[in-house]
Amino acid sequence: MSLYGKTYRGLWRLRAGRTGQEIFGQAAAMVAREHLPADAVTAYQLERLRALLKHAYRQVPFWRDRMDEAGLDPTRIASLEELALLPPLTKEEVRKHGKELVAESYRDGRARANVTGGSTGEPLRFWLDDVQANLSRAAKLRYRRWYGHGFGERVLYLWGAHRDTAVRGLRGWLRRRLRQERWVNAFHLTPEEMSALVKTLNRWRPSLIVAYPSALQAFARFMRQRGLSVYAPQAIECSAEKLWPEQRLEIEAVLQAPVFDVYGSREFGTIAAECPSHEGLHIFNDLHIVEVVHDGHPAQPGEVGEILVTCLTNYAMPFIRYRIGDLGILSGEQCSCGRTLPLFKEVVGRSNAVLSLPDGTVVHGAFFSYFFYHQPGVERYRVRQRAKTSVEVLVQGDHLLTTERLAQMEQELEHRLGGQIQVHCHRVEQIDPLPSGKLGYLLSEVAVDFVNIPSEHKDPRQ
Repeated sequence: MSLYGKTYRGLWRLRAGRTGQEIFGQAAAMVAREHLPADAVTAYQLERLRALLKHAYRQVPFWRDRMDEAGLDPTRIASLEELALLPPLTKEEVRKHGKELVAESYRDGRARANVTGGSTGEPLRFWLDDVQANLSRAAKLRYRRWYGHGFGERVLYLWGAHRDTAVRGLRGWLRRRLRQERWVNAFHLTPEEMSALVKTLNRWRPSLIVAYPSALQAFARFMRQRGLSVYAPQAIECSAEKLWPEQRLEIEAVLQAPVFDVYGSREFGTIAAECPSHEGLHIFNDLHIVEVVHDGHPAQPGEVGEILVTCLTNYAMPFIRYRIGDLGILSGEQCSCGRTLPLFKEVVGRSNAVLSLPDGTVVHGAFFSYFFYHQPGVERYRVRQRAKTSVEVLVQGDHLLTTERLAQMEQELEHRLGGQIQVHCHRVEQIDPLPSGKLGYLLSEVAVDFVNIPSEHKDPRQ
């Protein structure tokens, strides 16, 4: 760590007082839990789960009714498996009930409101307290230590959420300067702005770049096409959207720095993150209980399923078995780094980011990523499915993307998809980001539901 980083960290902890001590103390405690044996982790999770369920039962009528209907007594829960007695909490329920889901003792103003736009831009309002906010900050300190980045070191953000990129007055500007943060709007990456970004990186030399994968890939292509080079940061952190293998390869080749994948959400902060071994994403199971569910049952390692998250730390508004809207695949292996935190083999992406075929086959979004990566002239694409029998593909490209080439791609895609679906490719001048700021490579309006519980679902206590 640089001398400035060490000095700023020390001064910040003094100024932040009790809050600063709490954040760094929690980060240290998280690091200590990373190597706990499985039985110790289970005992820790069960203790935290019992406390959360008791609290939710006492203070949130919604959860009291739901536990009573499920026959779940929070004072007598004996295993983590009993959590599956509760039906998943949906985004629609959160929108419908709103502040009714806030614990009674937090309705005096202690809970702060926040909003997530989600991948579709549809707003969802939720509440959290200062403890949860500080834990989220501590979790960020935890995983950034894995790739050697320290608090107070230089960070450049290539980001798009207005609430994050906007500078609020002189105080906000000064705070960013002291923190050594630079923010670049990923929504407006014109050639002029990318040229300016090259100069900033070479002059300012950040330790870490944090970016949307799609925005950083566009920047990497701009550099490669113009024969430019930049100062290589210590690490690159990609988050907020799916990181495809082809994107990782292209970004690492051009920027000459390792890419680390991070999975999280506005509701929970960081859920899982990649370490330098790159064998999957470590799930922060000391902060959350993360389930991957297929047809109402726990998915097997290697099997895709819908992700459910129970946040063990937000007492202001308990999220229990929350359908976050993403698909994932558990690994079943332990990482060679020695951490006992379980692994996601892959976070597939949004549950609307897979293609459904008429015969029931689910096509992973990586199919299209691989296909278009090898197509000459293609700069950007978006696949949209509105019916099981057809898809529309918007393609942005250069002079190599001819009408004949589009027709060939249609035929090849239809063939590779088994002739079950019609493909219509259209060339467009530009594919703009979604309201959330993400590109949305694959958007499906055909529901894929891994959570609906089949009739033979059994009580986990039997």
